[in-house]
Amino acid sequence: MGLLPIADATAEGQKRLMLNHLSNLGVRLQKLISIGFDNANVNTGQQKELGVLLRAVVPDLFILGCASHSLPLCSMYAAKEMPDGLDVFIRDVTPYVENSPKGIAELKAHQEFYHIKSHKLLQVESTRWLSSKAAIQRIQEKWNPLLAILD
Repeated sequence: MGLLPIADATAEGQKRLMLNHLSNLGVRLQKLISIGFDNANVNTGQQKELGVLLRAVVPDLFILGCASHSLPLCSMYAAKEMPDGLDVFIRDVTPYVENSPKGIAELKAHQEFYHIKSHKLLQVESTRWLSSKAAIQRIQEKWNPLLAILD
């Protein structure tokens, strides 16, 4: 299809660019069945967003929001149900332990004592979708050694 430079990132600008490009490729718009978007409001909102504007041209167009964008949003809302302070603990425990030679040595010693395979704790990354799941699992795996260190 192509990767096009975009000067007007509004829904109307994207629609014009997309329809012109499809026309230049010889694609008949009535043949369009579906289109997928990330879930940016400019694409999938309910008023004058790109999906709505395209449906005005192709009424039966099926618009699919990207699951890779939806799942982290669902997880974010689910995380709001965690007890207060738990998110702070999950975010802060890794640098507290891993940024200190003493913390690293203590974690390793306690992992050996509890016969737990030695792994580093994982940091929750704001730019990595669903990184908190892996971080929480690692904290659960290391719970007893962490309690010993933090006690």
